[in-house]
Amino acid sequence: MNDSTPRGFGDEVRAILASQRVSVRALARRTNYDHAYLSRVLAGKQRPSRDMVEAIDAQLGAEGQLTALSSSHTPDTEERLVKATNVPRRLDVSAVESLANILTQQRRLEDAIGSAPLLEPVKSQLATVSELVSGARGSIRNSIVDVASQWAQFAGWLHTSSKSDDHGFYDQALSLAMECGNDAMVSTALNMKSHKEWVRGNPAPIVGLSQAAQRHGTPGVRAMAAQQEARGHALANDADETERCLDNAESLIEQAIEHPESEPPWVYFYSLDYLQMQRARAYMYLGYHESAAHLLSTSLDALPDEQKHTEWTAWYKVDLAKLYRHLHATELAEKVLEEVQTVASTTQSSRLEHQAQHLKKAFGDW
Repeated sequence: MNDSTPRGFGDEVRAILASQRVSVRALARRTNYDHAYLSRVLAGKQRPSRDMVEAIDAQLGAEGQLTALSSSHTPDTEERLVKATNVPRRLDVSAVESLANILTQQRRLEDAIGSAPLLEPVKSQLATVSELVSGARGSIRNSIVDVASQWAQFAGWLHTSSKSDDHGFYDQALSLAMECGNDAMVSTALNMKSHKEWVRGNPAPIVGLSQAAQRHGTPGVRAMAAQQEARGHALANDADETERCLDNAESLIEQAIEHPESEPPWVYFYSLDYLQMQRARAYMYLGYHESAAHLLSTSLDALPDEQKHTEWTAWYKVDLAKLYRHLHATELAEKVLEEVQTVASTTQSSRLEHQAQHLKKAFGDW
């Protein structure tokens, strides 16, 4: 087992290759490695050298994600994880920490390649982690339940992003978070259930679930719930409550910025610029199209370069394209829509592609 590739490394590389439409043979040629050797590495039959991992990471533009994923697994760590899977009572602290590190890298990788390529690997990993939970006893149980709750939430997010439904993963995350006492994840799971209702267009449960989410967690987590509540009020055309919630979210984010060490790892993307995008979306629902377009275009431009072409950012560009079309800025609307289609193709997001095609047809019929 010590000679095997780190769990998930080959899957991640293949997912990126598929999203970029690059073959394994082409990657071998670009990195100056033997095709057969690279194939064995990606199949999990041989461990890659650090130089190889760094070369692949650089060629695929993974910005250190693959390097970090590989380095989080040493042969000793891999052996502990396998033993833990086979004999849950031998699960140790190092194995749990390694699992948490893997999940952190998965979240970052989603920014680069989108939700669709990661969905099945993450569901498979969650099944393994769930096996560890079922057999865990004693003091280690709380730690592995905590990690499992975070994995279930991420699986729910990926499922909702690519298929419009969480497949029950948010309920699983909520149950696990309540068992281990992770208030931040309790809040996040409730807020994700609110997000699911937003996807369905149901204002009342959006508001109710996001209000419940604000009873738990850190300022950053509660800020996400407050802006989600604002969406619900905006959909119900309640401008005063919308502004109140957005102002509350801004205050909470400022608190989170003062103490970033207290925030959980899954809110790494949240910022005042991100909140401006939420404000823009709420204003769009309220019919403030000009203000919404200005806020959204400005906040999208202010995002870090690595976030500007992600799948989740593309959904805000969908909104921006709609706003430009409402304002009769046809050329700008078409330009933004082209960017959305590029991201949909790169990330293999059928849901995003469907939305882009729908808008393209709607613009043509306008």
